[in-house]
Amino acid sequence: MWKQEKGITLFSEPTPVAPFPGGDPAMFFGSYARREHAFIRRAYLLAILGARRSIRITHGYFIPDRILRRSLIKAARRGVNVEII
Repeated sequence: MWKQEKGITLFSEPTPVAPFPGGDPAMFFGSYARREHAFIRRAYLLAILGARRSIRITHGYFIPDRILRRSLIKAARRGVNVEII
């Protein structure tokens, strides 16, 4: 459709991404169906349990259940910087 309307040619070259200042990795999870809920919860739990320095959760609808809350509290008590934005 773009070509039919005589739009300019668009180029999509991969842009190198600068490393995060602290070098910390980030994980992204997508959710497209209710059945993936258990997978995402498990991924959160494994990431929280394995965190050594920091946890930053930026999810508009993040509502942790009891196990996730306790895991976040334990992480904070062991010195992990926990942020939920």
